[in-house]
Amino acid sequence: MIVEGLDRLSRDLVESERIVRRLEHRGVRIIGCADGYDSELAGRKVMRQVRSLVNELYLDDLRHKTHRGLAGRVDRGFHGGGKSFGYRSVPIDGGHKLQVDAEQARWVTWIFEQYAHGWSVQAIAYQLNQMGVAAPRGGTWAVSCIYGNRRKGSGILCNELYVGRYVWNRSLWMIERNTHESLITEDEAHMLLNQLQCRSQAVTRQRRSVYLFGSLLHCGCSARMEGNAGYYCCSQSCGARGIKRDPLDQAVLAAVLDKLVTLESLSALRVEIEKQVRTVQQTQDSQGQAPQQELKALDKEICELTGMLTEVKHRRPILERLDQLEEQHLALAKRQTAAKLMTATPIDLSDAALRRYVQEFRHNLAMGGIKHRKALVRTVVEKAVLKNGILHLHPATEKITGVKMASPRGFEPRLSP
Repeated sequence: MIVEGLDRLSRDLVESERIVRRLEHRGVRIIGCADGYDSELAGRKVMRQVRSLVNELYLDDLRHKTHRGLAGRVDRGFHGGGKSFGYRSVPIDGGHKLQVDAEQARWVTWIFEQYAHGWSVQAIAYQLNQMGVAAPRGGTWAVSCIYGNRRKGSGILCNELYVGRYVWNRSLWMIERNTHESLITEDEAHMLLNQLQCRSQAVTRQRRSVYLFGSLLHCGCSARMEGNAGYYCCSQSCGARGIKRDPLDQAVLAAVLDKLVTLESLSALRVEIEKQVRTVQQTQDSQGQAPQQELKALDKEICELTGMLTEVKHRRPILERLDQLEEQHLALAKRQTAAKLMTATPIDLSDAALRRYVQEFRHNLAMGGIKHRKALVRTVVEKAVLKNGILHLHPATEKITGVKMASPRGFEPRLSP
């Protein structure tokens, strides 16, 4: 094998050594024209190691010089590279500047306006293709071109360049402001981000099975069971046999009516709720103002980090810390709210209320359609596990009573469908 040099095989020291050894093991002679390497020479191993090390260091040095030149160009106020729809790169003395392309910018603004008015990304792409608008790469518009990826900052809707922020060296997430003219304001970008999050959550909520127990039923291997061709089968193909859907639905509904939604079972649940409420009251009395002080400390740190966002370039560690603090704040606020509701909100658990709930549940379950029955079952069943031919029902006690608690002993019926 005749090559220009060993760097044509690989510029990685370990990978280059692996390739050369495999070829030599198969009797292939390697000759490098530029570096003088010959696999039949006595000193080939020393020469190969030195050449491979030089090739690898060349890449490291080239990477450092490229980043240094890019940082210098951005510090002088020039554009560091990259092209986005709606802008064009204009050469000036010493570098390039981003300038708004009036024709393309008009369509960028149109896309943001239509999305803000409730249009879907699919509808926007379809309308652009119908109007004959050229895509950024000259072809037709696709959904990925408009929506992109929020984490990577790609796509028109997720590109921070249109807000006036130029992001470069995405491994460190360097951000420069006021380097070019923005196409949308900060307030519009904030509203757009909220819309993206709300629509993403709505799509996630809509991805549910159309069968009665499609998303509630789980296999013994902990995988979800999906309905298909009249059967419920394990989604992970663990080897467990499928079970007919109609007999299982009837058996589970019968168990719900005969064992879960009865006066006896709800009375046992009432006793457990009263115990939980007393426990929470005692815990609140002992803890005092500790949760409130912790919330104030979290609020203070969040405000300090938010103020730092406009002063530093490396925002990624700050954003990650903010996400952690907001999750802690939300979890603590939920626990505090739940505790207040348990002690302050009166829950009607009288015999008349339980009897009325049972009657209304049975009536609605008998008269409703598949979607209504499915939603109704979810109010009392949180999860169903089919293991070794026995179905275990886990009741949704929090949805039944509004109180988060563990199921009392004997309140998890089992049946053999």
